[in-house]
Amino acid sequence: MLDECKKNFEFSGNSISNGVMATAIHYDLPRATELRVQIYDLTGRVVRVLHEGRQNAGVHTLVWNGVDAAGHPVSAGFYFVVLEAENRRLTQKVVVIK
Repeated sequence: MLDECKKNFEFSGNSISNGVMATAIHYDLPRATELRVQIYDLTGRVVRVLHEGRQNAGVHTLVWNGVDAAGHPVSAGFYFVVLEAENRRLTQKVVVIK
């Protein structure tokens, strides 16, 4: 399933700066599945969970606004968006610039 999804897993931008405080994650699921989308920092710590649960087939968009689970802005640096489904992972790097 994720092999099919990988072709349709993209971002509208891969950086967050003071002027633009969000990045959109677009993906297309070929069928309904349990899905988790999380943001990780360079140490492997989960910074924020964007989605966890069942999601229907089709095109979806999630937005990360550069804040952690507590609502605090994250520090400048590299982060990873990880999409997990059916024991597979897709990863995309995001840069936060302050």
